Amino acid sequence: MAEETENLILAQEYKIGALKRVLINYKKLPKESVTVPTIQSRISQLKELCAACSSQHVLLLQTATSGKLKGLPYFVDNVILEAEDVYTNTSDILQNALSRLLPANTNSSLSDEPVSRESGSQISRLPRISLPKFTSRISLPKFIGKIAEWESFRNMFESLVTCSVSLSKVQKFHYLKTNVTGEAAVLINNLKISEANYDSAWQLLIDEYDDKQTLVHTHLHAFASLPVMQTENVNDLRKLRDTVSSSLAALKNLDRPVNEWDDLLVYLIAQKFSPRTRSEWNLKRTEFAKLPSYKDINDFLTLRIRGLSDLSDSPKDTRRYKDDKPRSSVNNVTANKCVGCSGNHSVSK
Repeated sequence: MAEETENLILAQEYKIGALKRVLINYKKLPKESVTVPTIQSRISQLKELCAACSSQHVLLLQTATSGKLKGLPYFVDNVILEAEDVYTNTSDILQNALSRLLPANTNSSLSDEPVSRESGSQISRLPRISLPKFTSRISLPKFIGKIAEWESFRNMFESLVTCSVSLSKVQKFHYLKTNVTGEAAVLINNLKISEANYDSAWQLLIDEYDDKQTLVHTHLHAFASLPVMQTENVNDLRKLRDTVSSSLAALKNLDRPVNEWDDLLVYLIAQKFSPRTRSEWNLKRTEFAKLPSYKDINDFLTLRIRGLSDLSDSPKDTRRYKDDKPRSSVNNVTANKCVGCSGNHSVSK
């Protein structure tokens, strides 16, 4: 493992050296050779080398897992940051040189593009960032570091951003930093927005949160830890039904055999019922010719929720039952008290 890591580091050092030579070789060009096609060629070469460095860095992060390997100078000195600075500075110089050679109308269109400033002197032009038209009305989810929300965030982000061919890696990294907040943001806060860093940042999040065993336990715990209902309440019933349903959907996406868990699920769900709901369920399950399934108890929950919702939506009717006691009217009260002895008889004349 150590030898493999050292070989990867040697290959990475060669790539970073090539990245540095892009600017050195550009400055060696005679003035007549500095043309638009030449500069565009150097920019393409720069991007390819930067992408190669990024991929190599991800391999190194995956390989160097032990503390001993992470103590190598490559990691201690953050060599990858040096490569990012070289890329940014070289890109700035080439882009500026290109803008001076392009026609005036092209220059004006370039100047209309927003400028992203990563820090002080590091300035790089970015194209306007916008999601594809078909996703323009879809809001990207925020991820704050809750493991139960990771799958939903990952699936949505990959489908809308990662797999989009119309977005550059710089744009994708912009969206990633915008939508990863809280505890999760600490992992990628120190990475500057650049094409080279996008893959590294996404891989850091994958390594931290894409733990299948933890995800399975989290989804099981979500409904197993719900408290037992003391009374039959429509909100508690709905929360139980929806929590179990969403957890099972997530577990199914993790390739767990949830379709084979009927007996266990029926037992666990019934244990959360209030005494009245459990009595109703015990009566209901006698109607089944075989052991009830998860679908059966889920359908039962849905019917109970609908029934209780109908009652809760009719406050006037339910109040009538609560207050269904004869009330005495002040106008109908006749005083029979004796003014002499306060007894319950009228005064004799």
